[in-house]
Amino acid sequence: MKKAVITALMLTFLISGCMQIITVNALTIPDVAVNPLNTSVGKLGKLFNVSVTIASVTNLYGYEFKLSFNTTLLQATKVFNGTFFPAYPSSYTFESKINNTEGTIWFAEALLAPQTPKNGSGVLAKITFNSTYSTIYPNTVSCALHIYDVKLSDQNGNPMPSNPIDGFYTFAPLRGDLNKDGKVDIVDVVIVAIAFGSTSGASNWNPDADFNKDGIVDIFDVVLVTSNYGKSG
Repeated sequence: MKKAVITALMLTFLISGCMQIITVNALTIPDVAVNPLNTSVGKLGKLFNVSVTIASVTNLYGYEFKLSFNTTLLQATKVFNGTFFPAYPSSYTFESKINNTEGTIWFAEALLAPQTPKNGSGVLAKITFNSTYSTIYPNTVSCALHIYDVKLSDQNGNPMPSNPIDGFYTFAPLRGDLNKDGKVDIVDVVIVAIAFGSTSGASNWNPDADFNKDGIVDIFDVVLVTSNYGKSG
């Protein structure tokens, strides 16, 4: 009985030790993600930034990624190094290419000796987009900001695994913004006032002013404009 207890305790110790070793040696695969994961814009022609971030990486010395987007909804204007790697002459940008015909971005950056590999989390790159397509409330349009062909390298040129995470872009117009300028102001009030009381076929009919799509521009549509007066997207 005593031997059985000792044997059981030894097995428990060994199993526990193995579990600890497995935990210590477990490989953490870093996320390479578009941040924020969801970006919403309500103004045509609005410039906005998204970041490509990395989380929980060890011994990173160089990286490369591609990102695709819908060219009807967006145009990319700039892509540049983030803050995770220091600027030149501590690192060098080997590729920084925007193709607004195909809707792709290609970016590659590496540290320069005597820099040491980087650990942790941070911003790899930043991308500036321009919103090029708009809708009238309540219609929205969206697309993926798809990150792919992600390559991470350690100081010896060895590949490192990664978990790419896409972002998503949505054009969500402001309720009451009839002229698509990203704000609800007196211009929108005048537009709905001109169409007030009209139905389809009338000379002053404006289907965009019929927010609730009940076939008439009435007080309910007016309130959808005036209750958002002064807001901007």
